[in-house]
Amino acid sequence: MNHIKMAFSGAGLALLLLAGGASAQSNSNSPVRAHIFAIPPTTVQDRATMRIRCKEADTACSVWLDCTAQNDGSTYGGLMDGTIPAKGTRTLFAQDIVDISSGDNWSGKGRLACAVRSEQMVSAQIWTRSGDGVLVNNSAAIRSVNNQADIESIPAPGMADVSNIRIRCTPEGGSADCTNTRLECTDDQGMRYTGVLETIRRGAVMFFQTSTLADIIDHTWSGMGFSCRIISTQPFTVQVLTRTGGGGALVNNSATGNES
Repeated sequence: MNHIKMAFSGAGLALLLLAGGASAQSNSNSPVRAHIFAIPPTTVQDRATMRIRCKEADTACSVWLDCTAQNDGSTYGGLMDGTIPAKGTRTLFAQDIVDISSGDNWSGKGRLACAVRSEQMVSAQIWTRSGDGVLVNNSAAIRSVNNQADIESIPAPGMADVSNIRIRCTPEGGSADCTNTRLECTDDQGMRYTGVLETIRRGAVMFFQTSTLADIIDHTWSGMGFSCRIISTQPFTVQVLTRTGGGGALVNNSATGNES
């Protein structure tokens, strides 16, 4: 009998792992074991390295990548060539995803988000080299609980640190979209501000910068004194990525320390 368990990587990325079961080729209906977010296309300065690790002790892992583009939700991916040896790791670059997608490139469509599907136990990371060659682990993402998630300490519009917020609709089965998505925000003094976001299609990413957030809630804050709760009708993930420093390195600011 197969047993499902939840684990967390050191980067804070939630991973759904399958314990046991016979080796099998993965496909588009295989369970999602991990996500890889914000993969830049081959035509931009940022360079991403994706690492997918087979967690099986004695069985090679087969992987199917199920990816969508940020701007229009167009789909990419497919079956990764070959298998990953038991306890081994496969490194992928953006061009590898293009090749898996039969040469189809997502250039001009924003960044890519991929669900990593497998019949075996796998985990995944994304490392992004940006700015003046700074290498950052951008694997972390906040997963909604009861279709809600919090983002905190959001840098104000106009600061040298430029943040963007990425919300991906990830319903559990079916084809439902994330509708009635809204924001409930507070500043450091506890003043409340609200706003409404448009529908996020299943598998698609809504991307906006803090200047757009200020327009949505009709308020501009100062410093990092702002936090928001995102509420929707379906499960979703959210990342806050900040372009910072003289070289413009892209840093993942999604993590929050708490006890659960």
